[in-house]
Amino acid sequence: MPTLETLTGICLKSKPYREKDRIATFYTQEAGKIDVVIKNTRTPTSKLAGATQTLSISQLQVRFGSKGKESLGTLLQYQPQETFAPLFEQERLLLFAQAGAETLLKLSEGTAEEAAAYFQALRNLLQGLGFQSPTLEAELGWFLGFQAHCLALHGLWADWTMIDELEATLTTPTVCFFSPRHHGVFSKNPTDDPQAVPISASTQHLLMQLSVDFPLPANHFNTLISSVPLVTLLKGFRFLRFYLENFQGFKLNSYSLLEPCLSTNIN
Repeated sequence: MPTLETLTGICLKSKPYREKDRIATFYTQEAGKIDVVIKNTRTPTSKLAGATQTLSISQLQVRFGSKGKESLGTLLQYQPQETFAPLFEQERLLLFAQAGAETLLKLSEGTAEEAAAYFQALRNLLQGLGFQSPTLEAELGWFLGFQAHCLALHGLWADWTMIDELEATLTTPTVCFFSPRHHGVFSKNPTDDPQAVPISASTQHLLMQLSVDFPLPANHFNTLISSVPLVTLLKGFRFLRFYLENFQGFKLNSYSLLEPCLSTNIN
């Protein structure tokens, strides 16, 4: 039996469908990722076209079929809430935001509580990136915080947050080694794991801290990031990409687009 749902969602992407319609993917606070048909959006008089603006947040009234939210829904009405217009004025800001949306597109579905946490994480990222013309440090901080927080929610972060000889690592700010074979970070290079890669202790501690502190309000989070050297944030970005692509098979097209924007700062 068809059902009618009122949801709050962020538009992650949309694509043409049939002659006049579009299919949009939203990440909703209540149900996670859903796909909906939005009819007549490719006509000049459409009243629903605004719902397909990427990265905007809207209240959605959606009709689902007999299979519920697993089926393709139909958008009946929408009410815009936030559009994050400043993100579309700077290429780098938009790329960071799109990378966040791509992350949620690739994550598998979870519980209703996890859906609400992912939704709020992306909302925090979009709000943070648009908060008072952020610096590169702040942009990187918000993005790394979002990624680390989502990976922790998804259960991937546990693969490397385990530290061998933690006390020695904390008192000796040198290089640690991430070992995919042993699922952890160690203060000494594991000789039996040829895939082990170095990660600085400062980078590791930063990513762990961001995964916990990311939900802070924008002004508090920016204060936290202001004390972190840009080089550490850039190393965090590079390691996070390496970790996801090589050990989780989690490739983001947005990373390759972001790299040229950061290449002049990464040594």
